[in-house]
Amino acid sequence: MSDDPERLVTMLPEEVSDVVAWLAGSASGTLSGCQIPVDRGQLKS
Repeated sequence: MSDDPERLVTMLPEEVSDVVAWLAGSASGTLSGCQIPVDRGQLKS
């Protein structure tokens, strides 16, 4: 990860596409009705 402050809030398309590819694959077959935040932990309280 970069030390650039802008990179801390901006995700690259490749980072999001990794999650999308996983969700489209058979590995995610046991998931049902859940939300997977792809936000680098920005919503953590």
